[in-house]
Amino acid sequence: MLTTHSRPRGAAMWLRRAAVALLLSAGVIAAAAQPAAADAGGTGSIVGHWATAVTINGGAPSTVELIFFSSHVMEIEGPTNANGDPAYVGLGLWSQTSGGAFSFQVVHPLPDANGNLLGFIHGTQQGQVSGDTFSSSGLAYLYQTDGTVAGPNSVTMTGVRNAG
Repeated sequence: MLTTHSRPRGAAMWLRRAAVALLLSAGVIAAAAQPAAADAGGTGSIVGHWATAVTINGGAPSTVELIFFSSHVMEIEGPTNANGDPAYVGLGLWSQTSGGAFSFQVVHPLPDANGNLLGFIHGTQQGQVSGDTFSSSGLAYLYQTDGTVAGPNSVTMTGVRNAG
């Protein structure tokens, strides 16, 4: 169950506009960027395409694709529908330190089953990559269209590198 907090409408409107601006500006960067080749040596680079299981508040996992570009921009593509189209596409920024530790922030729209916008998710993750797998944990907030905020929500991810 999501925790909901009231937030003034003006702040919610500002947040929606900021999220859209972030998505649009990052979209220009991501569209121009190409992911670097997967780390063939298995040394722990997060750069590349990852099939990722996402679990929110201990619920049933969903599968998304994460793409980490060498420019430190990342993309998330939501679960796919029957036509193979992702439910949403979001963008964020990532960093990685030596030893395989990494972190990222991501923003993506959240549609309902009919495609109507429920709000925007802002999530942060910290994790560890080892060869062709990673695991991470963090928090996410849902900034809803009615001006309320749901969260914090606990989110865990486990990913397996794929050819992309």
